[in-house]
Amino acid sequence: MHEALYQFIHAHYTEILAVFPMALLLIGLFIAVGIDQYILKQKKRIMLIICALVFSLVAQNFLDNLLTYGSPMIALRKAIDIYGYSIRPVILLLFLYIVSPRKPSRLWWALIGLNAGIHLTALFSDICFIFRNCDLTGFELRFFGERFLNKQITPGISA
Repeated sequence: MHEALYQFIHAHYTEILAVFPMALLLIGLFIAVGIDQYILKQKKRIMLIICALVFSLVAQNFLDNLLTYGSPMIALRKAIDIYGYSIRPVILLLFLYIVSPRKPSRLWWALIGLNAGIHLTALFSDICFIFRNCDLTGFELRFFGERFLNKQITPGISA
């Protein structure tokens, strides 16, 4: 167990060093928000949720980098990217709950659900995005608009 952990850290020390300061800042922010007595309970709860979601996005980005440049597990990478693309609008909407005097409407939550539904299509079709093997960059990521504009993206050549 210790040997496997040592090998993982040794193989990915640059990624860990890049994530470590961000994780420390988020942990500090989480503690500061939790201790602060002047923040209303409802807004404090929203801020703590935002901190947890941003921390999960840091972990998602770390895992995405590991799966991009490490072992090519495309299905797992799709699931992790779907989570990342779907959770970002939730964080923005939660910030609106903090700064807006009136609550955002349910339409925003419906749009976030639609966004997540569109990204979930990547599991069974190439409507939203797809990862393909590519000789120069390891993987090629195609997004929604590229398919319908009939432009082929070639690595190293701008469209």
